[in-house]
Amino acid sequence: MNLQNRLPQDSYENPLAIAHGINPRHWISEKAKAYSYFTNGFPEDFDKLEVEYHHPENGWLSTVFYKNGEKQLDVPLNDWNDPLVSIVDWLEELIEKHEDLNNKTLHIDCDLGLHFVLHYEPLNARNVEYGILFIYGSWTEDYEESCFSVFCTKLDIINAIYTPMIKHWIDLSEKFSRGHSEDWHDWGLSFKSIDCPKEMLQYIRRTSIESYLQMRFPTLNL
Repeated sequence: MNLQNRLPQDSYENPLAIAHGINPRHWISEKAKAYSYFTNGFPEDFDKLEVEYHHPENGWLSTVFYKNGEKQLDVPLNDWNDPLVSIVDWLEELIEKHEDLNNKTLHIDCDLGLHFVLHYEPLNARNVEYGILFIYGSWTEDYEESCFSVFCTKLDIINAIYTPMIKHWIDLSEKFSRGHSEDWHDWGLSFKSIDCPKEMLQYIRRTSIESYLQMRFPTLNL
C-alpha cells in the first residue's frame, strides 16, 4: 500500500496537514529536509536571522527572511487577514507560554493560494529558550528552498521579526507626517480601514514584547 498516495491534501480531512490549503506531503518532506542539516549535531554558534520589510503597496507587503546574511524567502503578505497582527500575537505566545511550544505554529494564508508558516520547536524540554525555527512558503514548491530552518533562541526570533517591523512602521509614520506619502500605498486591517501608517502601530506594538526585549537589550529604543 502506498500511504503517500492515500493522504488527502485538504487539512480538514488530513490530520497531518497544518492548515487548510497546504499540501501535507510537501510540508512534511520539506521539514524533514530541514532537519537533515542537523544529523551530525548542532553548530557551535546560533544562526543569524534577519527580516526586512518593504513598503506596503496595494494591500501587499514583501517581507524578506535572511539566514546568516543570505536571502532565503520573500513572503508576499496580504492585508486581507491581518498578517502583522497574527505575527505579533504568535511572538507573544513564544514569550508567555512555555509548555507545548511544539504546537505553536503560525499559519498565514497570503491569498491566491499562497501559504506562509512559522513553526518553532525547542530542542530541550527543560530549556525552551533555544531550538529550531522552520520558515515555510507553499508557493515555492518548485524551488529548492521552500522551507529553511534557523538554529536560534526565542530571543533571536522575537528581536529579528518584531524590532524591524516596528521601526519600519515608525519610519513610515514619520515620513507620512512630513508629507512624504509616496511610501504608503494602501494597507489596512480586515476590521478597519487604515488612513495612515501611525494607526497601524496601535495594533502591532505590544508592551509585553518590548518589555521582554528591553530587559535583554537595555539600550533598545523603539
